[in-house]
Amino acid sequence: MTQHTSTTVELRYAGNAAKSRSLGVKALSSSLSGFSDAVGEYSDIVRPLMNLDVAVDAMRTKRGVFTAALTLQGEPVAIVRSSGEVVASADVTDIAIGLIETIGIFRARVLVTGDPMPNSSEKAVLTEDGVEVRFSDQATPVTVDLAAYTASKSIRLAKYLGRAFGSFADIDVDSVTICAPDSGESLDVPAGVARALRDVEDLVEVYKPLIETKQLQIDTIQFSSDKWRFKDGDDKFYARIADAKFLAQWDRGEMSFKNGDTLNAVVRTERASIGGTLTLGERMILKVSKPHAVLFQPSIDDLLV
Repeated sequence: MTQHTSTTVELRYAGNAAKSRSLGVKALSSSLSGFSDAVGEYSDIVRPLMNLDVAVDAMRTKRGVFTAALTLQGEPVAIVRSSGEVVASADVTDIAIGLIETIGIFRARVLVTGDPMPNSSEKAVLTEDGVEVRFSDQATPVTVDLAAYTASKSIRLAKYLGRAFGSFADIDVDSVTICAPDSGESLDVPAGVARALRDVEDLVEVYKPLIETKQLQIDTIQFSSDKWRFKDGDDKFYARIADAKFLAQWDRGEMSFKNGDTLNAVVRTERASIGGTLTLGERMILKVSKPHAVLFQPSIDDLLV
């Protein structure tokens, strides 16, 4: 049986709008959906095999602060070598902690440069403790987690966070605080930082998804998940399989696969223009047909999940 874990994250909105209980429904809905998208995007960057769900657990006003309590639920994942050695593991609490650190990097970058995205003067050096970052030539260097720093360079994540925190930036909300009670982590996002994140959305134009039939090679099978890794030529990517009939046959043992087998699949690819550059986003397998077994000699890279 698949083990699920859960943790709570709170978004606390402070300001006159919260005190007077006059937060708009549309702004609140936009904020919560933006945060949910941000959680998914962060997970896809740092732990792409993890399936996550985000649900609103409770909403309340106390001492002039409006709080939305959200539950993150998902399956713990581990990266394992062929020898059985666990290289890295993560559960939903790690996702919450890492996302808060990533938001902290965005905030620090805005406070130093005025822009949530890195510019040409930003310097990053890998160290034993993580990444030493200097946001500008005059800024004091700070050491941050490698995964969090990698995520902080995602303009998609910045866009979703802009919706999460920027939806209230102009309607009398002074700050939004994100808290993870299980770990004790918390971070304030002031209105100025929220507006800078929100402005990133002007750089992103979403296009109609591309749907095409392709022959894909299976690179990694995640037995407890509907998200597998595939190869398309030299391109490797993770994709969720939405073909319920195929997954049911797989779960019942009516078909078997190994790394290197191929599938004919209908693939849906999200596309967007970011700063004028076309980028590919999340991919989903809509339908699977005609699986083929092929001879496959794994390399060292292929032995890593």
